[in-house]
Amino acid sequence: MLTPILSSRLFTQLDRRVVFSIVLAWFVALFVFELLSVFNDSGTRVQFALGPAFLDFPLYASFEFEKFAALWRPFEFTRITWTSGVAAGVDWLKLQVITPGPIYPALIHLFRFQESPALLSGIYLLLGAVLGFAWVSWAKKQGLPWAAQIVLGAFPFLIYYTVLVSTDLLFAVWAWILFCVLYWTNSIRRIPFFLLASIIFLAVLTRPTGLSFVGIAGLFLIFRAPGAIFKTPPGFLFLLFLCFVSAWGLLYYTPYYLVHDANGDKTHYFGLLPHVYKTGLFPDLPDSLTKLFSYALFTGAKILHAVGLRPSYASIDPVLTLLRALPGLVFLPGLVLVLFRGSFLERLFVGVFMLPVFVAASQERYILAIMPILFCWGWVFWASIFKSFGSLAYRLISR
Repeated sequence: MLTPILSSRLFTQLDRRVVFSIVLAWFVALFVFELLSVFNDSGTRVQFALGPAFLDFPLYASFEFEKFAALWRPFEFTRITWTSGVAAGVDWLKLQVITPGPIYPALIHLFRFQESPALLSGIYLLLGAVLGFAWVSWAKKQGLPWAAQIVLGAFPFLIYYTVLVSTDLLFAVWAWILFCVLYWTNSIRRIPFFLLASIIFLAVLTRPTGLSFVGIAGLFLIFRAPGAIFKTPPGFLFLLFLCFVSAWGLLYYTPYYLVHDANGDKTHYFGLLPHVYKTGLFPDLPDSLTKLFSYALFTGAKILHAVGLRPSYASIDPVLTLLRALPGLVFLPGLVLVLFRGSFLERLFVGVFMLPVFVAASQERYILAIMPILFCWGWVFWASIFKSFGSLAYRLISR
C-alpha cells in the first residue's frame, strides 16, 4: 500500500537542472553554516554535526527510557477519576511534570547524539533532502516553474531545521506523508486506514500539535468519503482510534499545555505581551470596540510571527534577522490565498494546522510542515503581481 504512494504521489520525475541546482544549493548552504557563525534565537550556534542547539533540547534529553511509564499517565488519570472523582483526577494531573513525546528522545538516546552528533545529523540531512525533493515533486504537479522548484527544494528554513536536529523536521516529515496520503485518496476508493493511523500515532508521539492530524484526517474523510468512514468496519475502527488518540494525547500533554500556556503569556509580540492585547490597546474607545480592534491586532501579530515577519528574541545579527524574515513576504500572501483559492485538502490542512498558533506561542518553526503549500500560493500571488506590470521578473519566474 505504501509503495504506490511513494512512487506515484510523493515523488515524480524532476528536471535534471532542478535536481542539480537543489543539490548544489544544499552543499553551498552547509558550507556557509560551516564558515559563518549562525546563531538561533536562544544565542546558540547552529552548525552541522556540532551538537545540540535546539532550545528545548534539555527537556527531551532528560526523558530517559525508564520514564516511558509516563505514557500510562492517561490511564492512571482515568483510574483516579473513576475511583475518586473528576476533581481528584484533575488535581493529580496538574501535579505531573511536563513530559515531551518519546519519539525524539528515543532518537537522541539511540544514536547518542550528545556524545557523537554526526550519525543522527547525517540521518537528518538525508531526511531533509528527501523531504525537499518531495515538496518539489508536489510543486511540479501544481505547475510551478523550475525556478520555484529550485527555491523550494533548497529552502533556507528547511536546511536550517535539518541542521538544527530538532522535532521540527521530524514533525514536518510526518505531516507531509499525511498530506500525500490524503492527496492520494482523492483518486481511489480504498482508504489506507492503517497507514493513516500509524502516521497520526507517530505525530502525536512526536509533538502535542500532532493532535491536529486527528482533525485533518477525520474531517477530510468525513467530507470526502463518509460512506467508508461510517458504513465500513475499518472506517468505524478508525473513528474509534481517532477518539482514543485524541483523549490519550490531551491527557498526556496536559502538563505540557499548562507550562507552555504560562510561557505563552510571557512571549511578546512586537514588544507587547498577550495580556496587553487582551486588556485593550485603545482605552479611549468603547469597550466592545477596543476589544475587537485589540484582538484583531493580536491575531494579526501572531500570524506575522508565524510566517517569520518578526523581530528576534535574542541579540543576533540584524542581517540574519532580516534574511529570516524575508520568506514571510511569500508565506503571508500564500496563507491568505490558499484559504480562498486552494483545494479542499489544502484549505483544511492549512486551516487546522494553523489553529495551535492562535492558542500557544507563534513562530515560523511551527509551520515548517505547511511551508510548501504557503510557498506555492505565495509564488502564485507574486507571479500575478509581476504579470500585472508585465515585467521581466514575471518572465523569469514563470519559465
